Amino acid sequence: MKAFLILLLLQSLQLPPRVAVENPANVSPVPSKAKRDYDKLWARFVTGKEDVKLAKDLDKFLKKQKNLDAAVTIQAYIDLYQRNEGSAIRKFEQVLAVNPANRIALYYLAELAFVRDDYRQAGTLYSRLLSVDPTRTDLEAKQQKSLLLGTENLLRSAAKAEQENRLADAE
Repeated sequence: MKAFLILLLLQSLQLPPRVAVENPANVSPVPSKAKRDYDKLWARFVTGKEDVKLAKDLDKFLKKQKNLDAAVTIQAYIDLYQRNEGSAIRKFEQVLAVNPANRIALYYLAELAFVRDDYRQAGTLYSRLLSVDPTRTDLEAKQQKSLLLGTENLLRSAAKAEQENRLADAE
């Protein structure tokens, strides 16, 4: 049981303290008429108290400010801190649909793909992130590792398909 818990902890994304997380308003502008309400929501997220109530308030806020990707990013952050990675992925993908160059969404989607051993997806997302934000040289090694591991997985699955005489799959 202990080994399983250790493996589970190693496979999950390590999140920084909330005060160290980048404010999505730095990446996606918030309209001036909604700025004050957004700032209150962000401050509540940073404190880390009453996430359930904050999530409901974010839903109400998004009904007024449709497709405000900064608010959707806060929702995704809440999901990450609650270890609801599936919901966080959907929300980060929603953010990318609105703003394909959103570096926060690209980063977390890449990290989540890497943790799930989806190296091809992680490599693609790291490449997109590096093209959007070339200052993130700390991610170049992860991008290269993702590409190598993705290629290795592809070659292994092709070799296995060939051994099983599934030549179409091997190609």
